[in-house]
Amino acid sequence: MRWVRRSPWVCIGGLVLAVATQAASTEPNARAAEPLAAAAAHGAAEPAPEAVATTPQAADAARSQLLGTWRGYVVEGKGEQPDRGPVHLELTITRDRIRAIQFQGGQEVDLGEGTFELQPDRSPGVLDAQKRLANPNRREVWLGIYQLQGDTLKWCVGRRTRPATLETREGAFLLILRRSAP
Repeated sequence: MRWVRRSPWVCIGGLVLAVATQAASTEPNARAAEPLAAAAAHGAAEPAPEAVATTPQAADAARSQLLGTWRGYVVEGKGEQPDRGPVHLELTITRDRIRAIQFQGGQEVDLGEGTFELQPDRSPGVLDAQKRLANPNRREVWLGIYQLQGDTLKWCVGRRTRPATLETREGAFLLILRRSAP
């Protein structure tokens, strides 16, 4: 079997989800992905990642592990100094939303809210976010990979391409966040 992305996105009650369908193939374990045509209109220039057979149970379990408030920094390099960085922020993750606040000079700056998509069966896992803008036909798309170890979330994102490694470098930045006590 191979997985083919048939429709890049579907919106159900405000929740934006990626849709993949199964297609027959004569090659075992073959995978294919069509370009995400809508990505260019939403700020991303890379094709959609290969769709992965993430079961609903695995996606739901991964989503549950991310629920809560996370505080940390955008760090330099691979995060050798995880408790400091150029940007201090807080993410609040609910079942279908992700919200960001930046701490800057004693003030909280609302960075906005959006939806997110998980593919926990990939290594590293995929965590993409979309922020709706004032124009309802436009979105900021953040393509990312993540790693969750206990109460530490590492999330590396890029605007045009998905990072291949968990490190800050040109076109990508790494966030290292710790779960806040409830």
